[in-house]
Amino acid sequence: MFLARGWFTKINLYWQKLNPSSLQVRLTLGITVFSALGLGGLATWTSMRMQQILIVSHKENIQ
Repeated sequence: MFLARGWFTKINLYWQKLNPSSLQVRLTLGITVFSALGLGGLATWTSMRMQQILIVSHKENIQ
């Protein structure tokens, strides 16, 4: 319990020092959001394409 409290205290102190208008924070958040959206879009496209391929191959196997 003491260890967790120590970590929360350190994180809280660091969070208070963080300046949301600083260039470093804005760039880091921008890159993080861009990467997450890009990977999410890629995963969605891959999933939809795989479903499409499976449906087409299934229809070909039925005939």
